[in-house]
Amino acid sequence: MKKIKRTDIVKIYNRLNEQGVETSTIQDLILVKKERVCLGCGCSDMHACENGCFWLEIDRDSGFGICSECEEFIDDYKE
Repeated sequence: MKKIKRTDIVKIYNRLNEQGVETSTIQDLILVKKERVCLGCGCSDMHACENGCFWLEIDRDSGFGICSECEEFIDDYKE
C-alpha cells in the first residue's frame, strides 16, 4: 500500500462522511483507540463489516487500510 498523503486523508474523510461515518468517530478510532479504519466502508479492527471481513492492505502510519469487503478500492491505494 502506498503511503497516504494528507491531501488523500481529507478525501478519505469526505468519502467516509458521505457514507455516514462521522469525522469524530474516525479520529477516535485512529487516534485514541489505535484501530485501523477501512478506506472503503469505515469498518475498523473492533467494528467489522456486518458479514465479517479481514484486512487486505494496511498503512500503519496513517491508520487506514482496505478490508476484504472493499476490494474494489484497493487499486486506488496500490503503489
